[in-house]
Amino acid sequence: MHKISITGDLETFLPKIKIPDNIKAETRKNTVFFSSAEKSELDRFKETLINPIANTIKTHYKHELIKREFRAVEPLFTESELLSAADFVKNHTYTDSFIKDKLKIFLKDSDSLSIDGFINFRLTAFRKEIQNLSADITERMLADRESKDFLRLLREFVTQREPFFDVLHIVVTSCGGYYILDEKERDITRECANSIALSFMCDEIGFDDIILYVLLSSAPQKTVIHGAQHIKCPHLAETIKEVFGTRVKFCDGCGVCSPYLK
Repeated sequence: MHKISITGDLETFLPKIKIPDNIKAETRKNTVFFSSAEKSELDRFKETLINPIANTIKTHYKHELIKREFRAVEPLFTESELLSAADFVKNHTYTDSFIKDKLKIFLKDSDSLSIDGFINFRLTAFRKEIQNLSADITERMLADRESKDFLRLLREFVTQREPFFDVLHIVVTSCGGYYILDEKERDITRECANSIALSFMCDEIGFDDIILYVLLSSAPQKTVIHGAQHIKCPHLAETIKEVFGTRVKFCDGCGVCSPYLK
């Protein structure tokens, strides 16, 4: 009697295998044994095992391997962060054909397959790519987490401050210039810029720095951004929305900004 064995998580791949009548299957713990009186029949059956095992590696094992790599780099990732990262990496690694080709070569010369061992020793390039991607994405996710924590602190800071203005208008011109107007629509751009320059003892303050500093320090009850489409920095408008929430409005054109946007 000729036999082959496959060791692994049987529930993930065994239901996907179609076992012909001339092949006998027997399971012991986490190993399944397939046997046949004819070696040629068993060799043909081996070929049918390649697709279901490759699909199992791609879905179940690959997913678990990715999560394991992420936990090794950053143990404090939440389950939702792990799943999100694993889904991304799962779609950016070696293709099915790579895994199938490796399986075909292995099963041609061997009658015993451990899926974990196969991944560890025959798919080293596959594992290495997952490790590299995991390290890269972990760095991005940690930076994103720090950014979210920073925005949360800014929101708390703004919430606790007494509003200096009831309404503040920020007008962004088509050439990237700006005007800051108070609730009486009075131009206070120069005094704001001078105040910031003195605070930081610096003559060259960027547009983004001025806008954020004015908004954070004055914590207006309501902020209206006019001409937001002219903002050069793509993240500035999003940051303002994240920090001030419903306290910020975006104007598409009104009597306040029309004199500045001609």
